[in-house]
Amino acid sequence: MKMLVYVALLPIGTGVANAQDGFSFGPQLGGNLSILHASTHATTLGQLRPGFEAGVLAAWQHQHWSLQSGLCFSQQGTSNYARPYTLVAESIDYRLNYLQLPLAVAYALRPTGRGLQVFAGPYLSLLVGGKQDTRAGNAPVVSTPVRRAGGTPSYDNAVYTQGLDAGLQAGLGYRTERLLFQASASLGLRDLSVSPADVLHSPYYSRGLRLSVAYLFPPKS
Repeated sequence: MKMLVYVALLPIGTGVANAQDGFSFGPQLGGNLSILHASTHATTLGQLRPGFEAGVLAAWQHQHWSLQSGLCFSQQGTSNYARPYTLVAESIDYRLNYLQLPLAVAYALRPTGRGLQVFAGPYLSLLVGGKQDTRAGNAPVVSTPVRRAGGTPSYDNAVYTQGLDAGLQAGLGYRTERLLFQASASLGLRDLSVSPADVLHSPYYSRGLRLSVAYLFPPKS
């Protein structure tokens, strides 16, 4: 009887013993597709725009659960937005560059923390620059810098938007011994518009899809 109990519990004990608990971190690279959503019209502004992401990711693992955070440079925006109510056909490409701080709780199906996992949590982004490319009819493209709004917006040659974005993200991941693959969707909850000097003239929010891979140095034994 004791032998049968031992054999039944052996897989569980082996799984716990092999769990790679601890802290790991490493570089992360990826790409995204982002767009801006106008709440007043319940529509998207333009088309999905591809962007590049790079940074570092850290994970605190304990069996099935892990806490993941990091810092990355993320290119976001929207593409081929046609501004309404203009006499001349006009299209706008809107690029926003952020430093993004995500925080997520992940649950892995295996007690080692490896294999398939789901994750969700908030993020906070700080605008560090960007540009707006505008084309009116057949005229040359005009590039205008994007700046963080502070106090009363000025009317110099710049486009203003909110300096901070915040929202939620959720997705799926797959972790091997040292690699972590992730696919996620993000939902911006902060109105990025600045009135009255906002180029988009409407409350708008960020939306995004992301793919990334991180190389995580394993925890020290």
